[in-house]
Amino acid sequence: MVGTLIKRIERAEQDFGDSPCERCRDTIIVWGVGKAGDEPAVTRRGIQLGREESKRFYFEEQPGGVRPECGRVREQVTVRWGPGSSAQRA
Repeated sequence: MVGTLIKRIERAEQDFGDSPCERCRDTIIVWGVGKAGDEPAVTRRGIQLGREESKRFYFEEQPGGVRPECGRVREQVTVRWGPGSSAQRA
Protein backbone atom coordinates (compact mmCIF):
# COMPACT_ATOMS: atom_id res chain seq x y z
CA MET A 1 0.00 0.00 0.00
CA VAL A 2 2.80 2.43 0.85
CA GLY A 3 4.45 1.74 -2.51
CA THR A 4 1.16 2.53 -4.27
CA LEU A 5 0.88 5.87 -2.47
CA ILE A 6 4.45 6.80 -3.39
CA LYS A 7 3.73 6.02 -7.03
CA ARG A 8 0.59 8.17 -6.95
CA ILE A 9 2.48 11.09 -5.43
CA GLU A 10 5.24 10.76 -8.04
CA ARG A 11 2.62 10.70 -10.81
CA ALA A 12 0.94 13.82 -9.41
CA GLU A 13 4.29 15.61 -9.28
CA GLN A 14 4.90 14.71 -12.93
CA ASP A 15 1.41 15.86 -13.95
CA PHE A 16 1.38 19.13 -11.99
CA GLY A 17 5.11 19.83 -11.68
CA ASP A 18 6.86 20.86 -8.53
CA SER A 19 7.01 24.41 -7.25
CA PRO A 20 10.01 26.65 -7.87
CA CYS A 21 9.22 28.23 -4.49
CA GLU A 22 11.83 27.29 -1.85
CA ARG A 23 9.18 26.96 0.87
CA CYS A 24 6.92 24.69 -1.18
CA ARG A 25 9.39 22.55 -3.14
CA ASP A 26 9.29 18.83 -2.25
CA THR A 27 6.72 19.38 0.52
CA ILE A 28 3.92 16.96 1.42
CA ILE A 29 1.24 17.61 4.05
CA VAL A 30 -0.66 14.60 5.39
CA TRP A 31 -3.74 15.39 7.45
CA GLY A 32 -5.15 13.24 10.23
CA VAL A 33 -2.06 11.71 11.80
CA GLY A 34 -2.47 12.78 15.44
CA LYS A 35 -4.00 10.69 18.21
CA ALA A 36 -7.38 12.20 17.46
CA GLY A 37 -6.76 12.10 13.70
CA ASP A 38 -6.95 15.86 13.35
CA GLU A 39 -3.37 17.08 12.95
CA PRO A 40 -1.18 17.76 9.93
CA ALA A 41 2.21 16.13 9.43
CA VAL A 42 4.55 18.01 7.10
CA THR A 43 7.47 16.41 5.28
CA ARG A 44 9.88 18.74 3.49
CA ARG A 45 12.65 17.38 1.30
CA GLY A 46 12.38 14.00 3.02
CA ILE A 47 12.50 15.34 6.59
CA GLN A 48 9.38 15.22 8.76
CA LEU A 49 8.79 18.40 10.75
CA GLY A 50 7.87 18.23 14.42
CA ARG A 51 4.27 18.43 15.60
CA GLU A 52 4.16 22.18 16.37
CA GLU A 53 6.24 23.13 13.34
CA SER A 54 3.92 21.06 11.11
CA LYS A 55 0.86 22.83 12.51
CA ARG A 56 2.45 26.25 12.02
CA PHE A 57 3.46 25.42 8.42
CA TYR A 58 -0.04 24.14 7.58
CA PHE A 59 -1.94 27.04 9.15
CA GLU A 60 0.19 29.61 7.31
CA GLU A 61 -1.59 28.41 4.15
CA GLN A 62 -5.12 28.80 5.47
CA PRO A 63 -7.76 29.54 4.38
CA GLY A 64 -7.87 27.82 1.03
CA GLY A 65 -4.41 26.20 0.95
CA VAL A 66 -2.77 29.32 -0.54
CA ARG A 67 1.01 29.26 -0.16
CA PRO A 68 2.19 32.51 1.47
CA GLU A 69 5.43 32.98 -0.51
CA CYS A 70 4.41 32.05 -4.06
CA GLY A 71 0.61 32.47 -3.94
CA ARG A 72 -0.10 29.11 -5.59
CA VAL A 73 -2.84 26.84 -4.26
CA ARG A 74 -1.62 23.54 -2.83
CA GLU A 75 -2.90 20.46 -4.66
CA GLN A 76 -5.02 18.28 -2.39
CA VAL A 77 -5.37 14.54 -2.82
CA THR A 78 -7.76 12.49 -0.67
CA VAL A 79 -6.79 8.92 0.13
CA ARG A 80 -9.49 6.75 1.66
CA TRP A 81 -8.81 3.46 3.40
CA GLY A 82 -11.45 0.84 2.86
CA PRO A 83 -12.15 -2.80 3.56
CA GLY A 84 -9.26 -4.94 2.41
CA SER A 85 -6.78 -2.06 2.55
CA SER A 86 -3.48 -2.86 4.12
CA ALA A 87 -0.35 -0.96 5.05
CA GLN A 88 3.09 -2.38 5.46
CA ARG A 89 4.30 -2.02 9.02
CA ALA A 90 7.81 -2.41 10.31
